[in-house]
Amino acid sequence: MVFVPSDVIYIIITIIRDTPPPKKKRIVCRNDERAKLAPYATVSRQWQAVVEHIIWQRQLRINRAGDWLARLKAFTSGTPDRRARVGYIRRLLWEPEINRDHLHDKAVADGVDNAKMFCERHDRQCQASLRNLFELLHTWNDRQANIELSLWFYDEIYARVGDDVMNITQEQWESLDHYQLWKTGNAIHQVYLTAEDIQKLPPLPQVTSLILHDINYTTLRPLSFFHILGRLPHVGQIFGGEGGSLQPEALRGLTDQRQEVADHLLILPESAETFTFAITGHRELSLNPARDAANYLSPRGLDEFSISCRSLSLRLRELRLENVRVSKALFWPTIEEKVDPTCLAWPKLEILEVLEVPPYTPDGKWILDNDPEADWEGELDDDAYYGWEYDLDWYARRGILKSDPVNQLYESIGLAAQRMPRLRSLKHSFRGAVGESGSYEWLRFKRDLSTGMVTLQVETEWGLKLEEKVICAWGLKDEKAKEFREKWTVSLERWP
Repeated sequence: MVFVPSDVIYIIITIIRDTPPPKKKRIVCRNDERAKLAPYATVSRQWQAVVEHIIWQRQLRINRAGDWLARLKAFTSGTPDRRARVGYIRRLLWEPEINRDHLHDKAVADGVDNAKMFCERHDRQCQASLRNLFELLHTWNDRQANIELSLWFYDEIYARVGDDVMNITQEQWESLDHYQLWKTGNAIHQVYLTAEDIQKLPPLPQVTSLILHDINYTTLRPLSFFHILGRLPHVGQIFGGEGGSLQPEALRGLTDQRQEVADHLLILPESAETFTFAITGHRELSLNPARDAANYLSPRGLDEFSISCRSLSLRLRELRLENVRVSKALFWPTIEEKVDPTCLAWPKLEILEVLEVPPYTPDGKWILDNDPEADWEGELDDDAYYGWEYDLDWYARRGILKSDPVNQLYESIGLAAQRMPRLRSLKHSFRGAVGESGSYEWLRFKRDLSTGMVTLQVETEWGLKLEEKVICAWGLKDEKAKEFREKWTVSLERWP
């Protein structure tokens, strides 16, 4: 056989992998044509090593149905060539294996009031499935040093469905916790993995990235996600968040969960460098434009979530928040905190993105007043209690910005940015009237670290009146301050 260098084989295989099928076959072909690479691994041992390297670098999905975990174990153990596959693996997508028939049979046997036992059995199955995954990955420690693990929890489990759902009052919606809402059939069950159970799992130092897959539909309780992070001592990249298990009218449930997240943000491993936290679509918005959103102020009167995020950002390289309600406390201490701001420094932070922030203060009050000239025809009184299609009906008549809280916010961002020596990109944007069209209420800062060139821009769609304290906080003086007042954009050869 003619010798072909391995790098040439690699090029050949990647061309085969990336070449789309003929047009006449594309309609009937499956999306993933790369599965046909396997036959090329039989050419020789040299070809096998190259082909398997490419195949196993793809994201491996461990499904909830079928014995996929056992099959993966078999494919990566035994002979040297099988064991070598572990070193090729870079991305895993895992779903817990749930025996629904067993859960249903047990629920029938328990009788009518079985909600608590059903939750416990479901979560025990998730715990057992996660333990099996961790135990397998633990055996890879000597062969794997860099893997991205994605966790996919998606199971719409209600205690009651259809006609069996309990109708609850407005007061009950606002006062019941998550479990009580689930028991009445008005919320999806959230998977709860206790700290004690997670602590029993073996550590996985080779996992350097943890992703909560499909934020919009995830049913993993945020607290459980933070517990899992505790078993990943070298994790550097983290993507977590909250799904749609709770509705906007579930004020107590939302408040409890937000406080829970705030209490556990700072337990992230010291190895963490980038952190993204996202929340599904309309979850952070109020039930409708006539009502307030959930009050996220703690009993101390503080926005604890924003404060915890700020403390976490002091040691991160990148922080991204999406669709999350935050306040100026994310950037700079408030008077109520009694914190000395001169001690604050962000020595490593390069990217800070806070995008599509719902337009409310921390206590759930709108920062948008009604615009009498708004192009909206409809009726909405202060007592309205029904859900709102924000992407279709916008914010009703709301369209005039309360400038004072936004000026305080932009001032805080400027004060903090001057203590971020490595900052390259910063953006804060409010969720626009129609979410899909993007936001036009934002502040953006960009800096080229190699040249020192800086650009600062502010855009408004709701009539922001920019105050002098914002310009001062950003260190703009003389001609540059005048330019920014007039154009709301300025470029500097070097930031003060």
